[in-house]
Amino acid sequence: MRLHVSGLGGKHDVDVTPEDSLRVVKQRLEPMAGLDADQMKLLVKGKQPDDAETVGALGLTDGAKVMLMRSQLGAKKAAAAAPAPASAGPSWLVVGAKVLYRAAGGTLEHATVRAVHMDDLTAPYYTIEFDGSERQTAGDRLLKPDDGAAPSTSAAAAAPAEAGAGSVTLTVMQGRRQLLLHCEPTSRVADLKALASGLVDGTPPTSMRLLSKGKEASDESTVEALGLCSGGKLMLLFRAGFHRAAVGAAVVRDAAPLLTDLRERIAATRHKVTKRLLRGAEALGELGGLSDEVAALAQDVTNAAPHEAAEAAARRTAQLAELENLAAELEEARRVEALAELRGQIGR
Repeated sequence: MRLHVSGLGGKHDVDVTPEDSLRVVKQRLEPMAGLDADQMKLLVKGKQPDDAETVGALGLTDGAKVMLMRSQLGAKKAAAAAPAPASAGPSWLVVGAKVLYRAAGGTLEHATVRAVHMDDLTAPYYTIEFDGSERQTAGDRLLKPDDGAAPSTSAAAAAPAEAGAGSVTLTVMQGRRQLLLHCEPTSRVADLKALASGLVDGTPPTSMRLLSKGKEASDESTVEALGLCSGGKLMLLFRAGFHRAAVGAAVVRDAAPLLTDLRERIAATRHKVTKRLLRGAEALGELGGLSDEVAALAQDVTNAAPHEAAEAAARRTAQLAELENLAAELEEARRVEALAELRGQIGR
């Protein structure tokens, strides 16, 4: 079977077997990508599996697409070989620094700096780790924890979302998340599901199960009949058929910061190309690498399948539209740069 590997300005076809580990795949890529295996990072469906995982265990089949990026070691070696930027970053932004990352929507998250990249001629950028994953970002989105900015709280610690009105307040647990539903003793379970729907990304009530004392409550049961009063607790679960939609909604949610990061890096690269700080094969390679990242993210978002009535479906449509626009921008930038390079070669 054959994998299609794209990234870092190139595309490669690698012959593998289901028993091959990702480490073996990296080793076969070495002569194609011009990098040692230790300098590579392979992303499968937007995530970085362990090198010991096999092709078969990751569900990769013939023709599957994998994204190639530089590992921390690869980024450090590339930075060491690159010219110094015009301006250095703050002295406190060093590898290992604990920072606050301004994520999409303006929320602040605790993060750790894993690499400082100096290959941008205008300013350094950084690889950070937070919430169990890594991403690259500009320095202006990183803050010192002691600058007075407070990080956003986690879903478990945040104030619970509320809905409804009435003399009875019930606590509904959805994993680590708490929902507060205000209702009356005569309110039915179907009414509670309708209230909860607006608090869980528009999930339809038909996809919900509410458990009272470990047993699923029927839609026609009332709060009073279930023996619940203010402070009573219910558990919210989703029906089996909803899981695919829930996974799709998670993909759309996780794509938001990746899209923000891509948008910023594309703007920075186009600025460098316009100012002729980046030109020729190097410019085409970087634009091509960004095009591959846009295509990979678009594929993940396209494959996501949130419930059509959920808010995530509307966000998915907007993300796909923006990714299409970014792809068109990059294609035009590559066309213009290729033409400029050709004119330069023939002296026009």
